[in-house]
Amino acid sequence: MNKALYRKYRPKTFDEIAGQSAIVQTLKNQIKSNRIGHAYLFYGLRGSGKTSIARILAKAVNCSNPVDGNPCLQCEHCNYQNDVNPDIIEIDAASNNGVDSTRQLIDEVNYKPTNTKYKVYIIDEVHMLSNSAFNALLKTLEEPPEHVIFILATTELNKVPGTIKSRCQVYTFKQININDIKNYLNKILKQENINYYDDNCLEYIAKKSDGSMRDAISILDQCIMNHVDVNNKATLQEMKELFGDVEDEVINDLIQCIENSDVLKGLDILHDQYYKGVDLKSLLQSLYQYYFNSFANSFGTTEGTIFERYARILGETISSMDKASQKMVTVEVTFIKMCKPEMESDYNSVVHRMNNLEKELTLLKSGNIPKIVDNIDKEFDSNAIVYYNNHCNHIFTIVGG
Repeated sequence: MNKALYRKYRPKTFDEIAGQSAIVQTLKNQIKSNRIGHAYLFYGLRGSGKTSIARILAKAVNCSNPVDGNPCLQCEHCNYQNDVNPDIIEIDAASNNGVDSTRQLIDEVNYKPTNTKYKVYIIDEVHMLSNSAFNALLKTLEEPPEHVIFILATTELNKVPGTIKSRCQVYTFKQININDIKNYLNKILKQENINYYDDNCLEYIAKKSDGSMRDAISILDQCIMNHVDVNNKATLQEMKELFGDVEDEVINDLIQCIENSDVLKGLDILHDQYYKGVDLKSLLQSLYQYYFNSFANSFGTTEGTIFERYARILGETISSMDKASQKMVTVEVTFIKMCKPEMESDYNSVVHRMNNLEKELTLLKSGNIPKIVDNIDKEFDSNAIVYYNNHCNHIFTIVGG
């Protein structure tokens, strides 16, 4: 069976870790000076290197001949069969979150390591432990036996009790930037002898991974499997089709519809993309990025206020998309709301409505009388308000009038 790239290229030393230089340097200094803590808490988003660094640290503290704080990868403690060391115990707190599992762990820590200096416990997703389990672990975590080191990892620091945090060295893992991800992917491609991905493709993968190195490598792995013709370069269009991402032309058409308040045409475009299998969340994220950048570039102006409104509406929808049972309905309502500022009563919506009125007055003064809205458009606007109200009246207030 082929091993997944993210497993094949998991870092084995601190120097191979990307994007966490401050944490890496601190831990290497602790190894070199033999000032090792008894408990660590690693916090950061998925794929930022928490588990990889925990495993490297577990090897380094037991290494017979560490090299500049890194495990040597040559001694018996670094080279266990199948990379399984009986003195390095990994526990998934998501499936072992009860107090009984924690009490069993507390009983085990009193036994000395088999043939290493330290017995290291790596507890992943530690925030999943129950309150009783945390309370049971507290005293042992504060004063563990000299031969025991705890490394806790979590993506949700706010769910870890303060009493646990105060007994650990807490390290915050930052989101890995695009350049670091691209450089790491380039190294993988060179080792795999693959040369059909250019810088634009790698940047697309890096952005899509949202700061997670593991996600980036998994996306690259999927792209490699999808690209059949190894004699031709991979293209962005090919990659976007693979992941159901929307084309730039579609985004531009939707932006035009929003700015012209052309709801019917915009909904037609959205429906067409939905039936083509386009990822709706990805579509909204592309729109959000455009309006957020537009807002930043025109901050303090009337246009900036309108762009801020668009970005706020999109941001709220993106945050709730994963929990939405009917994603298409959620996107439809969002689009109607963006086109119809009269549906909201907040400051930005009022500014948007006043701006629309000013445009109409300017046209009237210049003699360019706006096209009279026909009955179909009037009927749609009325139906749109009702449609919006039926789905969102528990969140927003519809302004009549």
